[in-house]
Amino acid sequence: MTHKREEFPHYIGIDNTDEKAMLESIGLSSLDELFSHIPDDIRLASMKMPRGMERAELRQKIQDLAKKNNLRTSFIGDGLDQFSAPEVATSVSKIRGLTTAY
Repeated sequence: MTHKREEFPHYIGIDNTDEKAMLESIGLSSLDELFSHIPDDIRLASMKMPRGMERAELRQKIQDLAKKNNLRTSFIGDGLDQFSAPEVATSVSKIRGLTTAY
């Protein structure tokens, strides 16, 4: 089963109702409360992303932002390369004759 928002070509974030429900489930009332442990001077107030960016363009913009981080040795991801499936993969994988139960 897929959520309706997964059928759109671009990322569709949560709405205010979803956000409120998630925060209530962990006993918080706002996003500011969720991130209160992060000092204000290092919090990213806004990424200022234009609406409807293509995936490759968005990925490049986020990688450029990430380069500003000062990371030491990290074992997150076990050193695996970034993986990106082409857009056609979803359509092809839905063709029943091309898939098996295995």
